[in-house]
Amino acid sequence: MLFALAGSAAALAGLTQVPVIYVDADDTRAYEIAIIENAQRNDLDLVTETLVGFQFLSRRLNLSTDEIVSYLHHVRKGRREDDLGVERLLRDMYGTGVSVWGQQRALILRMTAAERDAIQARRVDAKVCAELVALPEGDIRSALLERAVHEGLTARQVRELVRTE
Repeated sequence: MLFALAGSAAALAGLTQVPVIYVDADDTRAYEIAIIENAQRNDLDLVTETLVGFQFLSRRLNLSTDEIVSYLHHVRKGRREDDLGVERLLRDMYGTGVSVWGQQRALILRMTAAERDAIQARRVDAKVCAELVALPEGDIRSALLERAVHEGLTARQVRELVRTE
């Protein structure tokens, strides 16, 4: 069925030949290939990329998300060797390593659904919401998110507002 769909798409595009790479892969490898392919999309938002990345790491390493965040933190701080090879894996898939995932991407896990939605809808930059994570969830944090969206506040401006709360 997949070949028929690809053939139809090729015909619509006016192609008579389609380059194909055939990979004999088990379910685990097929999942990894799909994640790598997805990570390389230009239109993928940071939240989706991060959530899928942590899901992939969880599945690949057989660790919970919290355990992965802890592992990344310890490796980044030099308290543990990267015996699981996460640095190489992240560099191969995302072009960034343990430091970025341990600091910046882990913050996305602490964001509220509204903050993630705002980032995904490109109404606000992820750096703005990263500043909001310093506040406890609640009315003040929600109000600052709305203000940041409506006024187009920068991360620096939000950081200053968070400090006054």
